[in-house]
Amino acid sequence: GYSSECLVYLLLCLKDETAWENVVHYLDRKETVHIAINGHDLKKLGLKPGPVYKLIMDRLYNLKLDGLVSNRDDELDEVRHWIREGDLNSAVN
Repeated sequence: GYSSECLVYLLLCLKDETAWENVVHYLDRKETVHIAINGHDLKKLGLKPGPVYKLIMDRLYNLKLDGLVSNRDDELDEVRHWIREGDLNSAVN
């Protein structure tokens, strides 16, 4: 995601009201979105602790921010999917 400072600068440059409202909505969500799972959950799924945990959590945060996952079950399902596919790179891009 974008830093709050970058988004505030963008707001200062926007002249379109709809675009401005979208950025404000994004900023509001950015401050209230939280991931429900944690490292203990990732370990239970068979993932070894390490830097990949942060990358997975960041990817989940962005998916949640975009409304693509909405709860703990969605988050776990997404990680299970990445594990099943053997493609954790898709979780960390």
